[in-house]
Amino acid sequence: MTGNNNFMTTFAGALTPGHGKGKDGAAGEEAPPPSLWLHCKQKDWDAVRADVSKEGAEHEAVVEMVRTYHEKDLPLHLACRNQAPEDVVRGIINLYPPAVRERSQKDNRLPLVLCVK
Repeated sequence: MTGNNNFMTTFAGALTPGHGKGKDGAAGEEAPPPSLWLHCKQKDWDAVRADVSKEGAEHEAVVEMVRTYHEKDLPLHLACRNQAPEDVVRGIINLYPPAVRERSQKDNRLPLVLCVK
């Protein structure tokens, strides 16, 4: 990803600390991973681009996926860990800006730290 100021502004522009859903560690079995999360894990950036560009009822479903933890990470954490292209990271952030302030439950790191590690 490039180090331009617009990208940094995207991270800095998150409005409030987030409250992602489905935080791991709860009793019972974990739900299957959301498709967006899987696409990020598999580094299928074209599929992520398709996901984040959906409209209507499908858009609402994707917004829910962006807010959902699986294996102690949000999709944004995985995208950053896997060095996703800038447009992919921006697309995820645009759907859920508070994600930039949510720490991975895996290693307590913010997405920005995961991008530059």
